[in-house]
Amino acid sequence: MEDRRDMKVLQQGEKFKRLTNHPMHLQINSYGGGRLKRSNFIANSKAIAHKDTTLALAQPRHIQPASTSPPWVCSLPELSEEISGIGKKGT
Repeated sequence: MEDRRDMKVLQQGEKFKRLTNHPMHLQINSYGGGRLKRSNFIANSKAIAHKDTTLALAQPRHIQPASTSPPWVCSLPELSEEISGIGKKGT
């Protein structure tokens, strides 16, 4: 269970490093010398990344957003709820 959790923390941390529009991008790429906490996601992900030697050799590129406009701005087509030729019950 610990290996799976470490892998998930590592994946999320690496994703946050590369997504420039994500709110966690600045926090994970900056120096994390703040106050001590019992469990710190950023400290855990950096510690796991330093343990793995293959990550130091990898040169990943930044992830581009899938779409340029946010999903709440996109307009959706209007749906028609009435079907011609079909009436209400009892008519």
